[in-house]
Amino acid sequence: MAQPKPSHSRLEPLVSLVIRTYNRPQYLRDCLDSVTDQDYPRLETILVWNGGDRQIVSAPNLVEVKLRRATLGAAMNAGIGAASGEYIYVLDDDDILLPCAISRSVELAEKRGADLVFSDLLCFSEDVPDGGVFTAQVQTFSECLLAKRIPHPSSMYRRSFLVTHKLAYDPQYSNAEDYDFILAFLRRKPIIAKLEDPVYRYRIHATQQYTTATEWPNAMRIRSKWMQIATVVDSVSDSPFRSRRRNG
Repeated sequence: MAQPKPSHSRLEPLVSLVIRTYNRPQYLRDCLDSVTDQDYPRLETILVWNGGDRQIVSAPNLVEVKLRRATLGAAMNAGIGAASGEYIYVLDDDDILLPCAISRSVELAEKRGADLVFSDLLCFSEDVPDGGVFTAQVQTFSECLLAKRIPHPSSMYRRSFLVTHKLAYDPQYSNAEDYDFILAFLRRKPIIAKLEDPVYRYRIHATQQYTTATEWPNAMRIRSKWMQIATVVDSVSDSPFRSRRRNG
């Protein structure tokens, strides 16, 4: 017998899930099914067709954005620009959410007043259903410069924080755009919280668009850019850039 879904107040904040997709219909279907299966009632699904073939799909409160092939940064900006939720949740088109992913993320964000919530990632593939866990970490700007442990997928941002600080993805980056974005984000004193249990299934497969090897050159350029910025800004004694960290 199916378990009843938790009851929620009508005042629960709206969550916009931003999904960029390009010619992966076999995975997109699983992804959108996991959105439909969420136990959280107030969802908006922003599906960014970043070129490629478009399919007929369904998802809660679906908003479709059609682009000619754009960089991943530009596609993410288009998705956020179309969103109306109080929170922006980043979901990749080949991944799957556990049914409690959004409800637990919102609960923690509201409890902690967090500007960013994320979880560890449950890795899997077609051949290996249990591929281990990517252990995420709450990080400061300096820690993230050395090694990024804040995952892009599973991240839920408070939209008002992004608007207040005029944060957007740099459209020049065709990959590693998330690294540049999270460094810019961390420089603005966010409150960050991590869920105790993973709620996100991260798919590993041969058709992934970018790998560590392909992202490495951009990541190194981004790191160098932010190291230079940090050197200049932190030389000012009253610099406002100090990250606050808080575990869930």
